[in-house]
Amino acid sequence: MPRVKLKGREPVRFRPYFMAPPAPSNGGAQRKNQSDEARPPLVFHTRVASASDPEKVAGSIAKALAEGHGVEVRATGEAALARLLLALGLAQAFTRKNGGAALVEVDEVDLDGDSVRVSVSGRWHSRNKRGDL
Repeated sequence: MPRVKLKGREPVRFRPYFMAPPAPSNGGAQRKNQSDEARPPLVFHTRVASASDPEKVAGSIAKALAEGHGVEVRATGEAALARLLLALGLAQAFTRKNGGAALVEVDEVDLDGDSVRVSVSGRWHSRNKRGDL
């Protein structure tokens, strides 16, 4: 097979997707010191539809809470709201069983469009560390 000649450059070698890209050559030491500082928790956004499985939604909420993230969930419609409430109950039971507490706050209710936005934050007791699920 003939070798492809690119203008002034060698052809790009294949790198499998699972290999990490090379580390940056400049500024690496400064970034390491900054990563040790505490970062604010991230917020996990999701939507619940009328066809959503409440157990899967509850699992994703509980996992995000266990990792220390906040959760913001939006549901539009009566069936979606019913599934959201069931998922929140399941997530609360799961976090309580594993030594935590899920705190639910209703942020926004739109009566004309039948949509609800709910924020969930988690708190874990000292005997059980976050992420030990």
